[in-house]
Amino acid sequence: MKLVHYTDNHDFEVHPVTIKNEMWIKPQGGIWCSPVEAEWGWKEWCKESDFYCAKHEVKIQISTDNLYIIDSFDDLDKLPVAPKEIPLPFEVLDFERIKESGIDAIHLTIKGEQETRFTRPKWLYGWDCESVLILNEQCIEKIET
Repeated sequence: MKLVHYTDNHDFEVHPVTIKNEMWIKPQGGIWCSPVEAEWGWKEWCKESDFYCAKHEVKIQISTDNLYIIDSFDDLDKLPVAPKEIPLPFEVLDFERIKESGIDAIHLTIKGEQETRFTRPKWLYGWDCESVLILNEQCIEKIET
C-alpha cells in the first residue's frame, strides 16, 4: 500500500516506532499517513479546515500483511480497549496491545471514519480523514523523499 506522510523534516528517516496510550483517541507515537489515492486525506482535510500541513511529502510503501482495516463500527469494536485511568464518556483503544498483537498498521477508510466518528462506547472522533497509522516500522518496504 502506498502512503503519503507530511513532515517539516527534509531529512526524514524511519526510527523504531514507539506507541504509548497517552493521548486518548490517538496514541503518542506512530507514523501518521494517508493513502496516496485517498479522496479525503490529510492534505485535503488541512486545506478544508484551514489547518497547517507540513510541506514536505514522504511516500511510504508498506506491506499489508498485518494491516488492520477499519471500514465500519464492527471493525472498530473488535479492537481492545485501554484501561480507564480517568473517567471519559467513551472508550479508547489500547494501541500498545494492538501493536503487541502483531498489527503493524491501522487503516481507517473514509467509510470507517464516517461510521466511527460519533459512535459509543468506542469512537475515533479526531482522526478526521482517511488515515493509516503505522505502529511498527518493520512493515515499511520503501521510502521516497
